[in-house]
Amino acid sequence: MDNERSTDVGVSSANGEKNLSAQEKEWVNTFLSWNSSARRKVFNHLLNESIDFRHLVLSSELVSGSASAVSFTEDSSSVQHGHNPRRRHKNSFFETDHSSLNGQLNTKKKSPSSVGMLSVNSNLHFHRNLDATGSHQDNENQKRIDLLGELASDMRSKLMSFFDGTTIATSACVSRKWRSAAYANEQDIIWQREFIRQWPSSTLNRNNAVLRTLSFRKLWQMNLKSRRLWLSSRIIEKGVYRGHTDRVRHVRVRGKHFVTASWDGTLRVGDCKDLGKGEKIITDTEEGIVHRGSVFGVFFDGIIAGTCSEDHTIQLWHIQEKKTVAVLEGHQGPVYRVEQIDSEKEILVSCALDFIGVWHWPSATLLHKLTGHKHDVHRLKVNMNYIVTGSYDETIRVWEYPSCEFLWTSPPIHQGGVSCLHMCASMVGSGSAKGEVHLWDLPSGKILFRDTKAHIGALVTSVWICANENKFITSSITSFQAGGGILCFWAIDSGECMFRIEEKAYVNACRYEFGLLFMAYSDGVLRIRDLYDEHNSIVREEPQIKGQLYDVDVQGSYVVACGMNRTFCLKINPVDG
Repeated sequence: MDNERSTDVGVSSANGEKNLSAQEKEWVNTFLSWNSSARRKVFNHLLNESIDFRHLVLSSELVSGSASAVSFTEDSSSVQHGHNPRRRHKNSFFETDHSSLNGQLNTKKKSPSSVGMLSVNSNLHFHRNLDATGSHQDNENQKRIDLLGELASDMRSKLMSFFDGTTIATSACVSRKWRSAAYANEQDIIWQREFIRQWPSSTLNRNNAVLRTLSFRKLWQMNLKSRRLWLSSRIIEKGVYRGHTDRVRHVRVRGKHFVTASWDGTLRVGDCKDLGKGEKIITDTEEGIVHRGSVFGVFFDGIIAGTCSEDHTIQLWHIQEKKTVAVLEGHQGPVYRVEQIDSEKEILVSCALDFIGVWHWPSATLLHKLTGHKHDVHRLKVNMNYIVTGSYDETIRVWEYPSCEFLWTSPPIHQGGVSCLHMCASMVGSGSAKGEVHLWDLPSGKILFRDTKAHIGALVTSVWICANENKFITSSITSFQAGGGILCFWAIDSGECMFRIEEKAYVNACRYEFGLLFMAYSDGVLRIRDLYDEHNSIVREEPQIKGQLYDVDVQGSYVVACGMNRTFCLKINPVDG
């Protein structure tokens, strides 16, 4: 297999270990084993190597007296906090991202009340009653000390930020102080960090106006509950929605509403409520925006829906007020994609042949014109840091946001044009019309790996980066007549193709949520794969239509797919029967 990898740019940032030295990895892994001798070793090393850790320990009420009174002993040696001849890494422990430790900190090995408790007469030799010289004073009546409970609140939050979500939730059972550190409103930044780390592309986190009032802890719980429901054998409620007169190519679901965009030139709004248990209830969607040409792209934040069309315009629709709130004009040709990049500032991005536009939509103001492509720009991905476009000129281009400063462009190596894009964390994946797949480092523009053989020159229909699972998923069409396709699962860190599956149908679109990959197939079946599973097994198959499914979107217990002139809404029922 023709597989090229860059040797000077790694993807270790995908698992969070980029800045960890081999010695630090050993310390952290040892600490996670949760035995007293291991904790003793780790604490001594951290005191010796990390100024931040010593400051944290000394700032707590756990230590009384002067700073010189602190000593951790290991065998016959003593590590004094004031002397650090071997320190080499600036902020070696606390400035390192330990998100890769997700799941390793398994507090189930101990009862919640014993998590984080240090015994004063343990091998750590951690004592309140140290004399002025730092020597150890024996005490037969020593008691256990809650290390986290003794720390100041800011230090407590800093320590807890290294836990994964399950560990944070478990630690809240230890004591009131631990519960406050885990669940207090001002601690939601801990959950935000964990939510974004674990589910960086979740629809619950991306421009979702209807969920802005919920805490990230609630959002994390919603995703975890939804995963468990979709993996269960519970009943699915179904609904079929009519109204379009041509192919429905795009669908977005937010809250309990969804919007669909069709080649018939309209945007329609549907309601996910009151679905039939175990059967399909057919209802009509409400007509919203009407264009004078086919609709090519849509975005939806739960309140505002935006569409772009071959009539050269972008229109925005308020689903509650049921009216058009803005019409953006300025492109001189068909507008192929529109995405909201900043929901708070109400900024969106559009792409067409003439330029990529950055708009303030309430005032219909064009803020920036981004140029450089030499052909139609029909692929667009955005986040709060980057704007990425793909074109028939066989290149992708990247701009920084909000400055809109041009960063880099790829060589023209996408034969036949860029057919699909996906952006996650600091990476972007791309596919071409001739079977090439690429993974790029966003800040530098360097290619992380490239493959030209796995898809045998076929049109790549979708790519998806799952950074936390170290997986890059690509799909292609092998035959339009026979309907066959190829699905590949790549290891991000090595570029190795772990699984290559030849199927009787091909994937038109996919969405990744809470460890599950939802795929819309050309045979009208919605298939769900579990990417936490080593073999990426199919956990559900839901036939929808005799024909193609063109798009799919997911939010929590709702999945909406579209095909031909109909839309299909599925809801996993939380109660059996």
